[in-house]
Amino acid sequence: MKRRRRRKTSLYKRLLIVFIELIIVLNILRYAAYFKKDIDDGKIHLILDNEIVENLQNDIYVDDNDIVYLSEDDVKEFFDENIYEEKNEDKIKLISTYENKIMTILEGENHIFVNGVRVKIKGSLIKKDDEYYLPISELQNIYGIELNYVKDNRIVDVEYLSNEKETAQINKDINLKYKMTSISRNLKELSQGETVTIIEDKKGSWTRVKTKDGYIGYVKDNRLSNKEKVRDNLEKIKYDNIDVNSEKISTLTREDYEEEFEELIINSDLRKEVIDKIVDTAITNQLEGVKISINDIKNTENYYRFLTELKPYLHDYGMCLIVEYNQNLDKDKLEKVADIIV
Repeated sequence: MKRRRRRKTSLYKRLLIVFIELIIVLNILRYAAYFKKDIDDGKIHLILDNEIVENLQNDIYVDDNDIVYLSEDDVKEFFDENIYEEKNEDKIKLISTYENKIMTILEGENHIFVNGVRVKIKGSLIKKDDEYYLPISELQNIYGIELNYVKDNRIVDVEYLSNEKETAQINKDINLKYKMTSISRNLKELSQGETVTIIEDKKGSWTRVKTKDGYIGYVKDNRLSNKEKVRDNLEKIKYDNIDVNSEKISTLTREDYEEEFEELIINSDLRKEVIDKIVDTAITNQLEGVKISINDIKNTENYYRFLTELKPYLHDYGMCLIVEYNQNLDKDKLEKVADIIV
């Protein structure tokens, strides 16, 4: 009987030890989430609009003059999905559009064309590891961004100028935390008076912030003072009130061109000639917009490119682009390139 009791006691002790060990393991796993190892892969990392980008298709390249290069594929992913290549004699030319700007950049040349105007830049379009790279730090005005290369931390921090931005000052020396808890890993020390960007407003007693050198983490909200909105969201121009049948809207059809229209838009140089004539006429007649009504398009890709390249020139003069829909066109694509579809 005593022996059986001792065996029971021994069993309970073993179960208690196992239970305690299980609690310890669970707590280790629980608190492990509050700690993070440093990224030490030797690569340059991109922060885009206050979030770390994990899915870059190609590595960021920075030359000896600290010009930051992003691959064509990544520019297409994050800035201009319609960017495309054209052969220009023995060089490659990239054409890119954003809002009211159309940019042309030629391989190896230290200049770009913005809405037809030549602009000198320090970098150029280069080929590296069989990929084309654009000098993104030289194209901030094109894509409406602010770029900060933090060399010591190997970070490229990019913000869209069209998005709201709020800053605050640290009112006491504190540590930036990886997670919203005091036991979390310290990312860096923040000094009193240091300015940070607010990413997310207070959650409980914590606020997510970004430092000037690219660290993103949490601080206690009561350690933030002098909160200030330094940039508002910019609303895109809407054309809901445009009367598409107004005399201030010019309609262009296939009959307006002596040559076959599709022959006039087969490359960017020819498209530019057509666009210049359209815009010059629109300016002369003080129009509010241009309606393109051309049916039976065989090469729809060239047509979409023509519309994509026309819109920035019209927007540059406060005019809108109206496109007539027909069955052989992709309405989703038209919605991306036209202001109004009729």
